[in-house]
Amino acid sequence: MTGRNDNSSALKVKSKKSKEKNKKNSFFCPTLTPPRTEKNSGGAGGRGEWPFYFFLVGALLFGSGGCSNKPRQNAQQSQVQSPPESGSLTLKDITLEAAGPNGQLLWKVKARAANYTKDREVARVENPDGELFQDGKFVFRLKAKRGEVHQDGKQLFLFDDIVATDIQDGAVLRGDELEWRPKEDILIVRKNLTGTHKQVTASAQEGWMKSRQRHMELTGNVVATSADPPLQLRTEHVVWERDKELVSADVPVQIDRYQGKTLKDRATAGRGVVNLKAKTATLQQNARVNLLDPPVRVTSDSMIWDLNAETVRSSVPVTVVHESEQLTFTGNQGWIDIKQKICYLTGSVRGAGERHQSRMSAERMTWNISTQDIDAEGNVVYSQVDPPLTLNGPKAVGNLNQQTVTVTGDGKPVVTEIVPEEGRGQ
Repeated sequence: MTGRNDNSSALKVKSKKSKEKNKKNSFFCPTLTPPRTEKNSGGAGGRGEWPFYFFLVGALLFGSGGCSNKPRQNAQQSQVQSPPESGSLTLKDITLEAAGPNGQLLWKVKARAANYTKDREVARVENPDGELFQDGKFVFRLKAKRGEVHQDGKQLFLFDDIVATDIQDGAVLRGDELEWRPKEDILIVRKNLTGTHKQVTASAQEGWMKSRQRHMELTGNVVATSADPPLQLRTEHVVWERDKELVSADVPVQIDRYQGKTLKDRATAGRGVVNLKAKTATLQQNARVNLLDPPVRVTSDSMIWDLNAETVRSSVPVTVVHESEQLTFTGNQGWIDIKQKICYLTGSVRGAGERHQSRMSAERMTWNISTQDIDAEGNVVYSQVDPPLTLNGPKAVGNLNQQTVTVTGDGKPVVTEIVPEEGRGQ
C-alpha cells in the first residue's frame, strides 16, 4: 500500500487456519476505514490517518467494509465465527506482532481468537500467550485468560490469571491485571500480586519490572520473604535491584529474622536496605532492633545488622536497654554480639540501673548481657543512692543491679566519696 510511514509502529496479525489455502490472498488492509486517497493519505510515504496496519493471512471475516471482494469471499469460506458487531474483525488462532520505529519487535502475542473493533481501536484476544522484547531481545513471557491490544501498539493489557516470567533470571509475577509499556520499558502487574524468585518470594498490590535496569518495584502491603538469610520484610514500597541483590525500602520498614519457623529478632526503621549477598540489613531513621533472647532493645539513627554473624553495629550514638533487668546503656558508638550476648560501647558511655539507682560512666564499657557484669575503662565514675557512694578511677568491674562495683587505680589513685548519713537528702 502507498502512504505507509516506516517510522510508525506496526501491528502484524497472522491467522494460522487455512494458511496454505489462502496463501495467495495475503494482503495489507488498514483498520476498517474508507479507502485511502492521495488527499487523505498524506501523499506517498506520508503517515496519513492509519498509524499501523493489519497483516491478514488466512481465515478472517469483516463485519462491514473491506479491502476487496475477493478476500471477503475467501474469508467466508473459512470456518470463522461471525463478528459480534458491525465494523469488527474476528480471527481465529492468530498471532499479533508490534514493531517499533526501528523495525525491532516490541511484542508478539498468540491467541485462540481476537476481535478488533474499529470504534474502540482495540483488539480483544482470548487466552493470549505472549513474548515481550526490549532492544530486540526476548525479555518476558506472558500468559493470561484475556487481553487487549491497543491500535498504536504502544500498550498491551492482559487480564485474569496473569503469569509474567522474566527470561533472564526466572522471576515470575502473578496477578489479575498486566500492562506493558515497551517505550518506557515497564511491565506492570496489579491486583492480587505475588512474585517468586530463587532468592525472594513476595506479595503486594502492584509490581513493576524493568528489563534494562534489572530491578523490580513493589508497592502496597509489601511482604517479601527470603530463605537465605531467613527473614521477612514488610513495608509499603520496595525497590529490588536483582543484579546487585539489594532490597531497599525508602519508607518505614519492618524486618523479622527467623530460625526455622521461630521468630528470633525484629527490626524497624524509617528506611532500610537488605543486602541479600552480604546478608546484612542497613537501618536508618529511628532504627530499632529488638532481640527476643535476651529481651534487649537497640536504638540508633543508623545501624548495620549482620544477619549471618548475628551482630548489630552503630557508628553513631546508640542506646541499649535490657527491659527485664531495667538496665540502660548509651554510647557514641557500639556493637552487640547477639550470639555471645555481649555489648561493646565506646565514647561517653553511660550505664544506669533503675532498681537501685546506680550509675556508671566511662570511655569504654563491655557489658555481659547474660550475667549483667560490666568492665569499664577510662575516667570511670560509679555512683549509687543507697548507701550513697561515688567512686572515681581509671578502671572498674562489677554489676550495677547488685551494686558490687570495684574501681581500681591501675597505678593511679582511686577517689571514694561517701555521703554521711546526716548529710543525706540535703
